[in-house]
Amino acid sequence: MTTPLSRVLSVALLGVACDYTPPLDPGAPAVLNGIAGTVVLGADVPTDDVLVLLYDAADPPPPAGLGRPFTFATVPASAFTGDGVGMQGAPFTLTEVPDGTWLVTAVMDVDDDFFPLLDSNAGPTCGDWRGAHLADLATLDVAPVTVAGGERLEGVSVLLAEEYTTERPAFEFSDNSVEMGFLLEPELELSRLSELAFSLESVAIDSDLLRLAGPDEATADCLTGFLVLVEPDAEGAPAPHWEYGALEVPEGNTAAQFLQNNAYAVWPRVLAVYTGEGDVALAPGEAYVSEAIHDPAKVAGEWPVGAPFPVSSLDLTFVPGVQHILPDGSVELLLDPREVPQGEWAVTVVSVTGQSWTVPNETAVFPVTSDDFDSGAQGARLTVGL
Repeated sequence: MTTPLSRVLSVALLGVACDYTPPLDPGAPAVLNGIAGTVVLGADVPTDDVLVLLYDAADPPPPAGLGRPFTFATVPASAFTGDGVGMQGAPFTLTEVPDGTWLVTAVMDVDDDFFPLLDSNAGPTCGDWRGAHLADLATLDVAPVTVAGGERLEGVSVLLAEEYTTERPAFEFSDNSVEMGFLLEPELELSRLSELAFSLESVAIDSDLLRLAGPDEATADCLTGFLVLVEPDAEGAPAPHWEYGALEVPEGNTAAQFLQNNAYAVWPRVLAVYTGEGDVALAPGEAYVSEAIHDPAKVAGEWPVGAPFPVSSLDLTFVPGVQHILPDGSVELLLDPREVPQGEWAVTVVSVTGQSWTVPNETAVFPVTSDDFDSGAQGARLTVGL
């Protein structure tokens, strides 16, 4: 799920004479801006094509959000200077940028499989390089840039400084159906929370669109599978979930109390997004999003805290507490299962590295390059019912 990034803006023209006010044309196109600068490769490695990506600062890319790029520019490998020795640079320009505050990031696409307009290919793979326009070289915090009034912002530097040493978290469902009806019964039996459980299995992708290494193909240079990181609290125990841990639980709401006590801050984050195929029609710009929680027995009893490690499967619980994003951008929290849409939901796994994978995706309908790859599984959905 992403919220819309494009904005329709109009700018009044300024008169050339001080005593003249031109008529306003509400249908006139917006005066758009440009952002230009240099991509710098901060490592002594061969250059490849680079995609410079522009995100709305209010809708950032993973891992901070689920934003899609508003626009992008391609910088060919041949544009870099430096003769392949030391730091090399190449110019970029982003055009037709509306007024606003933006994040400029970049990916050096070493294996030529990055394409922002396809879910299946809209992410960096192992061996690619990441970069951004930075506020601080020590923390690598991304610095927002603001443009307005038809300006051309020059001198924006984008540093490519980190190589991806993990593969994208590709997966298929091993269990993809949940039922919420028991939550409406007068007496809640916590043992029945298993009816909200679903599972994901890490897989290799062998498609005409791209190739991703599976969980049994890890190497010293490339970690595969799901990269798990349990965030620690001040005492070194698993930290409460970023959002569910702060819920104001109504008295007597056993399910919400269980959620608050057993939801932890764990990567990868697993998000379910209603597709509109079900009992609720989606208006333009509307979305329903729920973040699944990881198996609390593993988080609190088996998994190490604060140190990332790979696993080949994830056991998850669908949370019938859903963020409902309205067409105007406002958000309401729905805690009643009867308000949660029944039907088909897409699932996205977001790694702490910012790499992600969504099912369903386009590899479901493209030719396979290995008989071992079940492309049809990439077209599945999570089904949610009462």
